Amino acid sequence: LGTITLAAGVAVTGTITGPQGPEASANLNFFDANGVEIVTSGDHTDAAGHYATFVPAGTWRVDVESAEGSRGRSASVTGS
Repeated sequence: LGTITLAAGVAVTGTITGPQGPEASANLNFFDANGVEIVTSGDHTDAAGHYATFVPAGTWRVDVESAEGSRGRSASVTGS
């Protein structure tokens, strides 16, 4: 198989809320500064709207997609 080297990462945690309160099952998609999607685990919210994942250190964008039937709207936030 060879050697797999992982980049150093940072923890990203938070809560997604919408007009009706916590957004359960919202999907978070992370992208690097070049617009390439970063594969993450833990990138869906739980019943209370909480999420926790790791992304490489640097500048990135996160797009949030509300679950089907939600009254929340999709949003995009850039952070580092």
